[in-house]
Amino acid sequence: MTADPLRFPGNRTVLYCVGAQKGGTTWLADYVADHPECYLPPMKECHFFDTRYGFDMQARKVALNNMKRQLNAMLAADNFQFGQKLTELQAATRRAELFAPDDRGLAAYIQLLTGRSGGASRLCDFTPSYATCDRTVFGFMNSLAEDARFVFIMRDPIDRLWSQARMASKNILARHEGVDFEAAAHKALKHYLGNYDAATLPRSNYMRTIRELEAAVPRAQILYLFYEDLFTEASVRKFCDFAGIGYREADFSYRSNEGKGLGMPESIRRVLAEGLQVQYEFVRHAFGSDVPAAWQDPAAILAGGEGGTAADQTSESAGESARSEGRSA
Repeated sequence: MTADPLRFPGNRTVLYCVGAQKGGTTWLADYVADHPECYLPPMKECHFFDTRYGFDMQARKVALNNMKRQLNAMLAADNFQFGQKLTELQAATRRAELFAPDDRGLAAYIQLLTGRSGGASRLCDFTPSYATCDRTVFGFMNSLAEDARFVFIMRDPIDRLWSQARMASKNILARHEGVDFEAAAHKALKHYLGNYDAATLPRSNYMRTIRELEAAVPRAQILYLFYEDLFTEASVRKFCDFAGIGYREADFSYRSNEGKGLGMPESIRRVLAEGLQVQYEFVRHAFGSDVPAAWQDPAAILAGGEGGTAADQTSESAGESARSEGRSA
């Protein structure tokens, strides 16, 4: 039987990690990339579904600009460099081809995850911005494989959003000389909150993501993990059992994408606590005692208290340094 270029092979399991951003997805992606039963493409974040359906146009722009840059480099190359530059252009072209608006894009995506997967039985796409997708897209993702499984990692909402702002501040610093890191982080956070309420930020809206995901995918095909507990043998074993792969020891000591620590001013903590309170309430109602004790208590913050056990764990603390995105901030 000829393989369908628009579906994954029936003997492969597809693992989608759909978020959340700054929730340890890079660390977990590095873990599966080193696992013999898993295949992760060279670009960890494929950005296929969010870009194809209009959630993240930036990935498409980056891919096209990279292809143009590689083309110019190839045209300017001398005879000794031409072959290498041509290879780089071909790789950039394959990346851009993912975003073709017809079945060519889908076929390119299937090929990306299968073409060099060898004997790996698990094909992995770890793209945190898939958390912004809706039930129609999640249903389509599920339909592409006979066995599709979804992983969603949640992090304390206040800490996650502040970590996102600190990450975005790197781009501000790169574009503007003379801006200090703290000012850049505040500017990034102000930008986010200027366009959305904190509770409805696409990457912070756990309630929307979970409802949309469970409307399209059977609960047995979804694994929820918590960032604060992720870097433990128990959580890694839980992930391996869900993925159907053998447990391998994880390196809990290294950090990928390590960020620069920056304490959160109490005034900002209060603003975020007020805006994100509905997210805390939803998650605690849905997951009960599974929610880590380290999660903050917005009601206590707004009442002028410490906000639970995590309120004094500011981003410059040792705990934060050890548990940031992929064990980075």
